[in-house]
Amino acid sequence: MAFTGEPSRVCQRTGLAVVHQPDVALWRVFKTADGPLNPPIRSGSPDERWGRFDVSGVATVYGATHSRGAYVETLAALAPAAVDYAELFDDVAPGQDPVAQDWSDMHHMPPGSTATQWRRDRQLGEMLLLRPGQYIDVMAGDTISMLRRHFREWAPNQDPAHQRIDTSVLTCPDRAVTCAVAKWLREQGLDDGSILQASATCPGTAVSSPAGRYGST
Repeated sequence: MAFTGEPSRVCQRTGLAVVHQPDVALWRVFKTADGPLNPPIRSGSPDERWGRFDVSGVATVYGATHSRGAYVETLAALAPAAVDYAELFDDVAPGQDPVAQDWSDMHHMPPGSTATQWRRDRQLGEMLLLRPGQYIDVMAGDTISMLRRHFREWAPNQDPAHQRIDTSVLTCPDRAVTCAVAKWLREQGLDDGSILQASATCPGTAVSSPAGRYGST
């Protein structure tokens, strides 16, 4: 994991880039009815309901070092897919969006907006990491090099295409791949004998870790 302003080191045993947990609170958008630490314990195989770095058998909670990052991660799944209507209909000019126009004409909430009820059902809260821990900088070059070198140990079906894994794969929506990466990273022991608390996403943006290791405010 890379936190803002936090330099990483290379673990001599695994070759992975490691950083210590931040000394700042993490932000999380959560449903008020469920509470701030509400992730389900995953079981079975990853699917579209799983978080990017969920691992079977544990509950994973995500947070961000910036409040904006918490919102961006949460809202990303709600973003409407881009559609080129000019490719679908002969009477639509390039760049036109007839659906958005129809909704506007009917005074409907435009695509990409967030419903009032969605906002009312959720809150933005802070979490404090109470126990010392170390995290993997997933996006670091050293970590990606190790994932490429050991792709047969984690890649679904040992797919040789993942020998060329890069940041685009680590942030892709294919949960079978990203969750397999998280599982493999979580199994690695560090050179100082400590156990990894989490694996991470983008620098300064989000962290994942087995739930139950946090205090919340």
